[in-house]
Amino acid sequence: MELHYIYHTISIIQSLILPYIADEKLHQYLTYLFYGHVSYYFIDTIKEYLKNESKSNIYIYHHIITGTASAVTLYNIYSFDRITFQNGLEFVTWADISSYLINVRDDYIKEKKINLQNDFIFMMIYTYCRAYKFLNYLYFFYNNEFAIFSFMFVIYSLSMVWLSIWYCKYIIRFLKKHNYLLGLY
Repeated sequence: MELHYIYHTISIIQSLILPYIADEKLHQYLTYLFYGHVSYYFIDTIKEYLKNESKSNIYIYHHIITGTASAVTLYNIYSFDRITFQNGLEFVTWADISSYLINVRDDYIKEKKINLQNDFIFMMIYTYCRAYKFLNYLYFFYNNEFAIFSFMFVIYSLSMVWLSIWYCKYIIRFLKKHNYLLGLY
């Protein structure tokens, strides 16, 4: 199993564990958690850089943004309350559900298993996670922690750009398959 699958699985679980962490252990738990996030982004950025593929650049930029957000949060760990952490970790959980899904989709593409039906399912789940669920957390952080909101807004914006490209490519594939384009592409 590749590193990103392990990381995303652990990351998805983190917001489920938080309510059971005692108040006196909260900052210790979160410190370890954020060191884990920063370590993953650092290691995976090096891995992507060494691939030397043009597709890797988007992951590197994404890792720089999210790694920086994790480091900023770690640096300011004592200035946030439990509710803020819970909302932040839930945001990360939805991000990692969609990231896990993108990794599965990438594997489907490599193995030539992708088709219109499973790609549509991947696209709808990603849309739910990134276009719908993210908005709740953007609203919370806009009103409570504007610095964190700024990082989240960049991630949201990039997700919407990527999702728009995905939708356009999907529609073109759909139209080609069903001969609606009639060679006008």
